[in-house]
Amino acid sequence: MVGLAVTTTIVLLVASLANAAPASKTKESYVESEIQVLSANAAPASKTKESYVESEIQVVSARIKKSRAILHDIYDDLKTIGKRVKDFDINMERLTVNVTALDTFYSNFQWTPVRQITGTAATGGATGSVAMQDIRDCTDVLASGNTQSGVYSVNLASQESPTRLYCRMEGDDAWNIIQRRSDDSVDFDRSWDTYKNGFGDLEGSFWLGNDNIHLLTNQGQYRLRVRLESGNTQSGVYSVNLASQESPTRLYCRMEGDDAWNIIQRRSDDSVDFDRSWDTYKNGFGDLEGSFWLGNDNIHLLTNQGQYRLRVRLERFNGQSAHADYDLFRIKDEENKYQLEIGYFTGGGAGDCLFYHAYMSFSTCCIKAPNAT
Repeated sequence: MVGLAVTTTIVLLVASLANAAPASKTKESYVESEIQVLSANAAPASKTKESYVESEIQVVSARIKKSRAILHDIYDDLKTIGKRVKDFDINMERLTVNVTALDTFYSNFQWTPVRQITGTAATGGATGSVAMQDIRDCTDVLASGNTQSGVYSVNLASQESPTRLYCRMEGDDAWNIIQRRSDDSVDFDRSWDTYKNGFGDLEGSFWLGNDNIHLLTNQGQYRLRVRLESGNTQSGVYSVNLASQESPTRLYCRMEGDDAWNIIQRRSDDSVDFDRSWDTYKNGFGDLEGSFWLGNDNIHLLTNQGQYRLRVRLERFNGQSAHADYDLFRIKDEENKYQLEIGYFTGGGAGDCLFYHAYMSFSTCCIKAPNAT
């Protein structure tokens, strides 16, 4: 029994030892096999990662491209908004200029001749067509057959006795003169009551009286003419005293009836070269009797003395002409590059040629202003 047991044990040990080597080899083979499997799978994993990165790069590139397109659209929208804001600013500045000019006009306002334009009185000198009690103003005086300028009696509304009124007759027009100041013989520095009742001599310098002016101008619809007269009615070169200048400035004045135009430029032929420098345009050049430029400094001083209109007149050698009129014109000083301030186009066959130049700075062949085109 003992011997059998020992033999069995040895057999078992031998068997275990005999199986040990194959087990070790199997493990090595398994490791080698796993290594081979991992090595075989390594390359495809790396390739998959590269493909994934490439795919992500393509996606990001597409997003960047789309974002750039959106930013481009935003930029275009901002440019459009900027242009509209600029146009709005220009319109607001024009409105401010016009309101300021209107305030200045009213602050400097002085009454002078008025004329009725909607009355029923006849024109053409129909003698005796208007009864004395129906003569309310100078239009009725003219219709009654009086064609000479002078002092007449008129019956203003609600007044018991006639009022003496100076009538200025100009063809078919009859002007009711409410003020004349021809010299310093009459003092116009008066009290409220004096201006209410009137003062002076109707044949000379006078004020008709605020009560009379009220009654006169509320009888119908009247226009106003402010007439300034110095005695010079011929077009030509005159000396004027511009603000802040020590010596007079020579200026060509074109007289057209009741209008006196300050000529700032004339270019009638090629005798004068207008391709000049900044300083030459600043000081002016040419001949006032021919082709010339008055000078930017002079134009600035002239147009900033009050409210001025502008007329651009174009004339052919055969006599045909056209013009463009604007209700406001002035330029700033040299420090502001003689910036143009232009009002609204009011008519003329030449069309609105200065609209796009509003608020632009002056430029020459040698110097171009920052915002000039």
